[in-house]
Amino acid sequence: MEQRETSTDELAVALMSALCESGARTVMDLTRELGIRRSQMERLLALMGSSEALGGLDYIEEVAEGGQVLVRLTEKGRALCADNPAQKE
Repeated sequence: MEQRETSTDELAVALMSALCESGARTVMDLTRELGIRRSQMERLLALMGSSEALGGLDYIEEVAEGGQVLVRLTEKGRALCADNPAQKE
């Protein structure tokens, strides 16, 4: 069985969906759920995060809590979830 390459857009949607549904999650939990390598997750976090140097979209942020790194939505990310009709069903 051949594994299809998942596009960055599909991964970004999957990441936002997971965070819209459940709130803050560990990086490792999200990596496992999305079925991607840690390096792919790091690139996705940079794209979706608030790094101006990397042109991030500012939808998520990483915070250290209890010895773990959590990924959670920013205000802009929460607004995007609120505007998504699929999240309201």
